[in-house]
Amino acid sequence: MGAMAKGILSSIIVLVLFLALTPVIVDAVDDSVTAMGTTYTSSISIIKLVPLIISAGAITISSYLAWTVVKGRKQND
Repeated sequence: MGAMAKGILSSIIVLVLFLALTPVIVDAVDDSVTAMGTTYTSSISIIKLVPLIISAGAITISSYLAWTVVKGRKQND
């Protein structure tokens, strides 16, 4: 397996791991909202954005890993 394939595979593994943890994160956020006991809808809305931010971060990290592998491969050719 070449270096480029290993890099792409590692970025896919990172993405799958982050997305596999997403249900745990969503459940933890719901539990924390319940434990807060606040009636401020703005606070609840901001806290419920955490899974979205984590998913966007996972996609960004995975894309960056794949991009650096492809870019490094093009510079070596």
